[in-house]
Amino acid sequence: SDLMKESIKSVLWKFNMNRALYEYVDKFYVNSLKESDRIRSHNYKVLKEAVAEEKVVLQHWNEVNFIDFSVNIDQDEQITEGKEIQAKCQVWLGEIPAQFLKVEVFYLYDEEKTFETIPMELEQTTGNGSFYKCSFKLLGYGPQDINARVRPANKIVENLHPELIKWVN
Repeated sequence: SDLMKESIKSVLWKFNMNRALYEYVDKFYVNSLKESDRIRSHNYKVLKEAVAEEKVVLQHWNEVNFIDFSVNIDQDEQITEGKEIQAKCQVWLGEIPAQFLKVEVFYLYDEEKTFETIPMELEQTTGNGSFYKCSFKLLGYGPQDINARVRPANKIVENLHPELIKWVN
């Protein structure tokens, strides 16, 4: 029927092999080539740094622990979309230099279907641990969850070791 042919014609451009191959090449091969060039540059400097960081992080990962995590809405009875959230945490990094790790807020919202990661900024390091903070706005309504995690800062180390992640308990 004409209606069926028109329906097929209207969506055909979205579902064809040329588009699929283009997206595959664009999303995977182009990014891989760029990353490969970055790793090879300056006599593999980036890779050598990643290997050195990986060694330290793996050796001392068991020492990393959250001491404290708080957000400024813990005691609020009612919160609304757009409210500015202040998150703070204290993390024991052990022998791992702070620049080898990233601490971030993991914010789950939209009926717990969508998430964002918000980098936390290092405020100071003392004998009692490293103190981080960040701020962000609440999005949407309904059930939401705010947590913190620590991971390797180096993308190569992070990709090689997805198991290296610690959450606030």
